[in-house]
Amino acid sequence: THDRAEAFALADRVAVMLDGRIVQVATAQELLERPASRGVAEVIGDPQFLPCTIRGGVAVTDLGELELVVEFSTDSPAGEVLVWPEQLTISPVDVPAGDAPVGVLATVTSVVAEGSTVAWNCRTDGGVELAVRTLRPVGKRLTSVGDRVRVAPRSGPFVAFGVA
Repeated sequence: THDRAEAFALADRVAVMLDGRIVQVATAQELLERPASRGVAEVIGDPQFLPCTIRGGVAVTDLGELELVVEFSTDSPAGEVLVWPEQLTISPVDVPAGDAPVGVLATVTSVVAEGSTVAWNCRTDGGVELAVRTLRPVGKRLTSVGDRVRVAPRSGPFVAFGVA
């Protein structure tokens, strides 16, 4: 099937093909947590690749230091860390300093309520576009286009790829 959602829902293991070759066979969770390459990530979801420096099992990014999956933690002066929209959180900038997550300041460029989830697109002060997907906040006002927010990593570990 070419339907990613169907394959993930029905199959015990999924084979990912690129250019007519099988490049990875794994469970849906393994594919999301440990894609074999940037190309695999692009086939199975909506990846974001942020520039980083990789050292000591950590990717140093504008979002802060992100813990890496061990087998993907080779030191590299230049790399890209894979961040899925679901791995990020968004909060208003007026959250008290002690309660605010680490992360980066950004401006909301779009908001789409998708039933029980919300998808935001944000532009950081450094010009990086980030997509964030979270559960719809209950009893709280959704941020709107133009609002200032803080975007921060929520979960990991993350996968990084060295740049040749």
